[in-house]
Amino acid sequence: MRKWKEIYPAVEKAVVPGLRHSQYAYKDKLKAYAKPDFWWLDAGCGRGIFPEWMRRHDRDVLPPRVRLVGIDMDMPSLHDNTTVVHRVAGNMEQAPFRAGSFHLITSNAVMEHVADPAAALRNVHALLKANGLFIFHTPNFYNYQTLLASLLPQRAKNALSWHLEGRREEDVFPTHYRMNTAAKIRRLAKECGFQVRDLELVNSSPETLRLGPLVIFELIGIRILNWRIFKLYRSNIIAVLEKLPGAAAGE
Repeated sequence: MRKWKEIYPAVEKAVVPGLRHSQYAYKDKLKAYAKPDFWWLDAGCGRGIFPEWMRRHDRDVLPPRVRLVGIDMDMPSLHDNTTVVHRVAGNMEQAPFRAGSFHLITSNAVMEHVADPAAALRNVHALLKANGLFIFHTPNFYNYQTLLASLLPQRAKNALSWHLEGRREEDVFPTHYRMNTAAKIRRLAKECGFQVRDLELVNSSPETLRLGPLVIFELIGIRILNWRIFKLYRSNIIAVLEKLPGAAAGE
C-alpha cells in the first residue's frame, strides 16, 4: 500500500489532469467575493471555515478588517473553532441577529443537513444587507455517490465516513438533501428573494483513495463527469446568491 501511495499522484494526473478537491474551488469563490470591512457570518461554522485537513487556509480568505461571526449548533465544534472569534450557538433557520447585519453569509457542507431550506434562505435573506451575498458549498444530489449515500442508514454513513475520509462519528450529521440540485437552488432562490449570481458544478478528489488501486475506477468516473454533457452529475455545487434590492423573502 505504501508503494501505491507513492505512485498515486502520477496515476491521478494521467487519468484526470488538473483534478483538485472542491474545497479549493469554494476557497476561490470566498477570495473573489469577500471584501475588506465586510460583516461576514459563517453559518454552520463547525471547527473552521474549511475541513480540518485544510484548516491552514482559513486565514487566507479573510480580507483586511473583516468582522467574522460564526454560528453552529454543535458546542464542541464551536469550542474548537480558532478562526472565528465571535461564536454563537444556533442554527440557520433561527439565527439570532438583527436584520441587515451582514454583507456576506457563507456555508460549507451544511445545506445538505438543513431540514427546511426555504426557512433557512428566508432568514439568510433577512440577515443580509441590500445586495448581500450568500455563498455555499454542498454535494450535488444527482451525483451517484450522493444518491447512494442518501439510501444508507446513518450508522452505515458513519462507518463509511470513518473508513473513507477519517471523519469521526461526532462530525457526521444527518442529511436531507432538500436543496442539492441546481434546479432546486434556482427555484428556492427566486422564491426567497435572491438572484443566482453564480452557480458552478464541480468535481472533487476521489472518496475511495483509502481503498488503494480500486480508486482508479472512481478516477475514470470523475473524468467522464468532467465532460460537459455530464455536468449536472458532478459531485459538488458552489452557489453564490445575491439579495435582490427591495425584494422581500418569499416574494
